Amino acid sequence: MNQDQTPQASFVQKPDTYRFEFTGSGKEYFSIWIVNLLLSILTLGIYSAWAKVRTNRYLYRCVKLDDSGFDYHGSPIAILKGRIITVCLIAALNIAPQVHLALYLVVLVLFLVIMPWLVTRSLAFRMRNSSWRAIRFQFKGRVAEAAKCLYAYGLLSMITLFLAYPVQYREIKKFTFEKTYFGKTGFTFRASIGAVYKVFLLTGLFVLAIGVCYGIGMAGLMSGTDSGKSTEEIYLVIAPLMVILYLALILVVHPFFKTKITNLVWNNVELGEATFESTLTVRKYFKVIAGNLFLTILTLGIYWPWALVKIIRLRVENLSLTARNGLDNFMADSSAEVGAAGEEISSAFDFDISF
Repeated sequence: MNQDQTPQASFVQKPDTYRFEFTGSGKEYFSIWIVNLLLSILTLGIYSAWAKVRTNRYLYRCVKLDDSGFDYHGSPIAILKGRIITVCLIAALNIAPQVHLALYLVVLVLFLVIMPWLVTRSLAFRMRNSSWRAIRFQFKGRVAEAAKCLYAYGLLSMITLFLAYPVQYREIKKFTFEKTYFGKTGFTFRASIGAVYKVFLLTGLFVLAIGVCYGIGMAGLMSGTDSGKSTEEIYLVIAPLMVILYLALILVVHPFFKTKITNLVWNNVELGEATFESTLTVRKYFKVIAGNLFLTILTLGIYWPWALVKIIRLRVENLSLTARNGLDNFMADSSAEVGAAGEEISSAFDFDISF
């Protein structure tokens, strides 16, 4: 071999992993929250649309990936439209039965018909007004697809006494992720039905165990009536049992389900060639929930902004993204020219509804 020739080193580039960060603080969010609350009360709820924009902008910008924060561009007027639509729908559903049953049925059918459209338009608004490094998200779901998730799988869930609800849950997640794009790069959702069922089944077993314990306790208490105990004495013991049951659901079932389902969802989401990983643990989630519950009750709700920040930080900082060809290449692919078809709909139809 010629001495001037040097062997070229061959190597395989390792994928780059980036952890999400949350830089917000309870003190900062409290100052936003308390002003939003007071102004919303003073304006009889009208300011709540502007409050939502302020809250979202702060929280989005505090979520960072590779030192760049996300951003929210939503219009308060569009959110106010969504609030007005919500109020009108609720009012119609409550007033119509008092006028005539036939009117109620008409309103109910109308509500069911337009609900899939409301869902898709609201999701499109949220995605289009969310961005990272000046690249907007998009939602391209169709009304017929939303109707299938809501009604076809919803009917299947009901006729099986909700045994098929995990199937509907998976289809809703698949619909929302796979119709969402970051620039021109689409998401993929790969969680299997079996994996979703496993989480729901284990959670159901927890609920069943708590229910059995409660039933046994109730049976023992009710048998106390034979020993001459008064009804008041029985209720004095039943009330603490109800509190214990409620706390068990919050402190045991909720952290378990939220941790398992969050990990399952994000560990099966891909964005182009990029993958996500969620490393939440039940122990960490339990500690945050238990501390938040205690301090929120102790402060009569004033601690809530700090509680929310802690939950968001826990979930965000246990999430990471792995870009196989590096984040720069990923950004170059995602930021390629995106068609304007999604922006052709008149802004008069922009609104946001919280479901």
